[in-house]
Formats: sequence, C-alpha cells, structure tokens
Amino acid sequence: MIKTATLFIILILSGILPAQEKLYSFGASAGLGSITGRTPDITALGTEVFFQFEPSFLNFAYFNLSFMHARKLEYFLPDNKSSTYYPFINNYTFSFSVTQPFFGRLFLEESLGYSIINDHTFSSETRSAHGIDFTIFANLLPKYFYEGISFSVGFKYGVTFSPESASYVMLMFRSAIRFGYNY
Repeated sequence: MIKTATLFIILILSGILPAQEKLYSFGASAGLGSITGRTPDITALGTEVFFQFEPSFLNFAYFNLSFMHARKLEYFLPDNKSSTYYPFINNYTFSFSVTQPFFGRLFLEESLGYSIINDHTFSSETRSAHGIDFTIFANLLPKYFYEGISFSVGFKYGVTFSPESASYVMLMFRSAIRFGYNY
C-alpha cells in the first residue's frame, strides 16, 4: 500500500508541476452505486477527487489522475457504529480522456485507464489488484466555453484482472474547475 500511495503522489505531482504538462482542470465527484469483491453487490456511496492535465505532446486528449473511495451506504446512516464493519474500496486511476462536443454547451467526456483497486470488503483482509477504469460523463460547459466551473453527470466502472474480480459501478455527479488551455 505504501508503494501504491507513493506512486500515486508522484503521478499527481507530475500533473501539477508545469514543466511539461498544464493542469487543465480539477474537481470532485460523488454518487451512488455498487461495489463488490468476493461478496454479492453492496450498495455504496462513492466520492472522488481528480486532476486532468494536458500533455505537451497531445492537443486533443487529457490525462486524468483520480482517487475514489466508496463505502457501504449504511455507514452514513445514524446507527451504533462501534462494532459494525462497513466494507469499502479505494481506487487509484491513471486514465486517458477525450472530449466530444455534443451541441451547444454540452459535451461528452470518455476516459479509459489503468486502475488499482484496494478491496476492503472483509474486515480480516485487504487485497489490491490491477484493472481498468472506464468513465463517461455528459458535461455542461461553463459560460465562457472551456473555462470556469462545469457540472457533469455520468457513470464510472472499474474491474480488476484478479480471480476475486473486485469491481464497482457508480452513477456520479461531478463538478470541476476548468482552465481551458487547449482552446
């Protein structure tokens, strides 16, 4: 876990430092969905923080770095939580993203990337596995086209390549601050 966190911090810093890439946007998401490890589907509430940066060698796509935490929904309800374990997953993602204008100020954003899912569905053990992450969002552009605050709704899906096949699917609502260097 320490190696994964260190790698993720290095990737975030490489996206923020302006030597080769430009920070295009950053924001947060929240939504409902399901998580699963070696258990049946568990209804979960998920939150995500993400950074998008524009590489200097591409002008049509972006790289995304994100961290998502999803926990069983009952954790957020009033209850005696002293002895109850609520399953959760942590997801670290590095993905490639493309945007497509739809009409007016609406556009679609799709991304596909590498994911590390840290599965905590059982209290007695933690498992990390590698996999893929796919997202699709419908975005409402800010008033000044590609700069300002944007709002989105979309799906986020991830699955691992392990025999336990930890996965998640979330309906997310996203807000981002866009700097719009590309346009």
